[in-house]
Formats: sequence, structure tokens, C-alpha cells
Amino acid sequence: MKQITLALIFGAVLLTGCSTAAPILTTTQTLDTRKQVNTRDMQSAIHQSLVRYGWKMDSDDGRTIMAHYNKQDRHIARIRIDYSAQQFSIRHESSEGLGYNSRRHTIHRNYNRWVQNLDNDIQSRLSFM
Repeated sequence: MKQITLALIFGAVLLTGCSTAAPILTTTQTLDTRKQVNTRDMQSAIHQSLVRYGWKMDSDDGRTIMAHYNKQDRHIARIRIDYSAQQFSIRHESSEGLGYNSRRHTIHRNYNRWVQNLDNDIQSRLSFM
């Protein structure tokens, strides 16, 4: 009986440690007030970063960009990027095949990596403007 209990505990710990779910990443970046960037520069940096990482832009109204990423037609993420000359934010809109749990606010960790790469690239581009 003791061995069965230990095996069950070990199995539970092993499964918990292998989880691919992570808290969903939402980023908001505000530029340094000394950095002079206009809205067109911000828009351009975001567009270039989306292209670099394989995101497809669905719409851009001058304040909000809707984009999606499609990984092998099995994993699809849709994001909303709100932006101005002073800041930008990236938020999850919807997803398919990424285990999104709205109650726990979790998603597959790859989504967070995709968003973090995008966020870092936008910031890098803005730093050179």
C-alpha cells in the first residue's frame, strides 16, 4: 500500500512538472520620455516585427493592429496591439490549439515565447529610431 501511495505521489509530481500551461503574457511598454518617436515610427516598428516573426496582420486602423500567428494550421494565436507614439501593448484576443484556459488565464508556454519575441523585437527597433 505504501509503495502504491508513493508511486501515485511521484506520478502527480511528474505530471505537474511537465505542464506546458503558463500564465498568459500581456505586455505593455512605455517609451522613455526622452525618446522621440512618432506614431508612424511605432507603427513601422510593429509591422516590421510582425513580418520578421511570421505574424500576419489582419487590420490596422492607426491605433490598433489585429494580427494572427498560424503554426502548421494546428496552433493559431490572435493578438491585439494597441499603440501610440509613447507606448504599445500586446494582448491575447483568441487562440486555437494552445490550451487556452480563460478561468485560469493560462495558455501553452509557446504563445508566451512568440509574444515575448515580438515585444523584444519591437523594443529593439524603437531603440534605433
